[in-house]
Amino acid sequence: MTSTENIHIHLNEMTKNKIFGTDNTTSTSEKYIITINDTLQANEKQHLLLIQELENNKTELEEEIENLEKKNNYLKSLLKNFHEINKWNNELTKNASYMYTDTINKMKMYKYRALTHLRYLEVLLFTFIAIFYEFYDINYTLNVFLMIAIIVAFQESTLMNFVLPKYTDKEKRNKEIQTDIENTEVSQDYIHEFIDNI
Repeated sequence: MTSTENIHIHLNEMTKNKIFGTDNTTSTSEKYIITINDTLQANEKQHLLLIQELENNKTELEEEIENLEKKNNYLKSLLKNFHEINKWNNELTKNASYMYTDTINKMKMYKYRALTHLRYLEVLLFTFIAIFYEFYDINYTLNVFLMIAIIVAFQESTLMNFVLPKYTDKEKRNKEIQTDIENTEVSQDYIHEFIDNI
């Protein structure tokens, strides 16, 4: 089956001169096919170069995304570590504060009990001296009194020199810092969501 339809090809002047040239030895259809083939090959080369460039860009972007994901994971791990360290630091601070307070309270209780026992001992010793005075002469009683007075004075001096340290400025500043930390932690309740979404 043959078709008798006419095909119209429209060429601009430059393409026409390129195809037909000055000599007309080749047929028009051959010249047209050659020209179209050259044009298609040139277009194909351009498209292949574009595809290669896009593939290179894609590879670079994939590597960049991979690096960003690694960086994100490292940052997420670092944030989790900082958060855990902060929790441990808070726990250590609370433990140290508790131990300090407990030690001060026990030392105060020790001083109170020691002072109470000393007062009982003084009463007993003065009772002993009064009884001793009834049965022995004054010289002998004064010697015993002086020995007991030296012992009591030494014990009183020991308890009076047992002074508990007072860090009122430091304790006040620690309370301010603790309040600031608590306020900051309350205002940063989003940290868990932030870490999970990284």
